[in-house]
Amino acid sequence: MKVSVIIPTYNRNVSLNNVLPTYLCQPHLGEIIIVDDGSSSRVANSLDGPVDERIKVLRNEKNGGLPFSRNRGLEIATCELVFFGEDDLYLPEDFLAILVEEIRAQDLDIIASRLIQIEDEKDLFVEPGPIEEDVIDREKMVGRFNRTVGGTIEVPFVHACALMKRSSVGDRRYDTGYRGNAFREETDFYLRSLGAGCHIGFTDKTCVYHLKSPELKKDGCGDNTTLGYKIQKHRNNIRFLWKNRRAVRDVTTYSFLQHLTFTLLRGASRKKAALQATQ
Repeated sequence: MKVSVIIPTYNRNVSLNNVLPTYLCQPHLGEIIIVDDGSSSRVANSLDGPVDERIKVLRNEKNGGLPFSRNRGLEIATCELVFFGEDDLYLPEDFLAILVEEIRAQDLDIIASRLIQIEDEKDLFVEPGPIEEDVIDREKMVGRFNRTVGGTIEVPFVHACALMKRSSVGDRRYDTGYRGNAFREETDFYLRSLGAGCHIGFTDKTCVYHLKSPELKKDGCGDNTTLGYKIQKHRNNIRFLWKNRRAVRDVTTYSFLQHLTFTLLRGASRKKAALQATQ
């Protein structure tokens, strides 16, 4: 089974070149579709090394956002399976092989692995020990995707970097009404997939490494330190909760108002923690 990898990117040419070798070495790789989301410097002119026939580059003439870019990649994907990557995401050598095996063995439509957030390249491919706690917080409807679960389990949603069957996706697309590098656009996609009968899995048999250094936070699909980002995040959350209110009731015990309050308090607590870290 071959995999189409879709990587949206925006103004991260150096980071993209750093992660690409970890995608190109994957045994099930069929193609990599890079969607240049209107970068100031064209990605097609900035790729390192010899030309690899498996790499295709699409360019948005203006910045359209993550949902728009993922949809563009899906439109031209030719393989049986699709994996959504990112321009700051590193894959272990056997990563796709393990996910392909699990999606087959467990008869799943979508699967994602542990996701390890790191701030320094020295921590790449250093897998943390077991963290035994529920991977899905069903009250607040957020994921703790660095957790261990003792294998592969079914869940209502996963993080953005998932492998999925192209046939199961069908005509379903990411909602482009979610703006910026913000919040909830992936969960919206997964809840709609769940409602269409898809089986979604999470496995701790492998993991990916998300490099979130201070430098990278200032670039990419959106600067997540700005007031504009915070406004977009809350706007996206309101859109998500209202649009998916029936599906949300099946997954969570929180009310609409509790979810709004949780998101506001979560942002405030993170801001407080960031201020304390600088003191």
